[in-house]
Amino acid sequence: MKKVIVEKLKEGWTDDEIINFFVQRYGDEVLLKPKFDFFYLIPFAVLGVGILAVFLLFLRPLNKEKNDNRKRSE
Repeated sequence: MKKVIVEKLKEGWTDDEIINFFVQRYGDEVLLKPKFDFFYLIPFAVLGVGILAVFLLFLRPLNKEKNDNRKRSE
């Protein structure tokens, strides 16, 4: 990568042109601070929904058992 930068500078490229070259070739990940994309939040959202669904599935039977026990004791 350093060799390519040195070559581009010798050819007269500006810093912005070199940065754009690397971004086009390798994507935003080549930048020290890549642009934020909401696509990266999808795995966390799916994980959160999954945890919530499992929690609710286990919580309902427990609440049902508590209500049944209360009705029996009355």
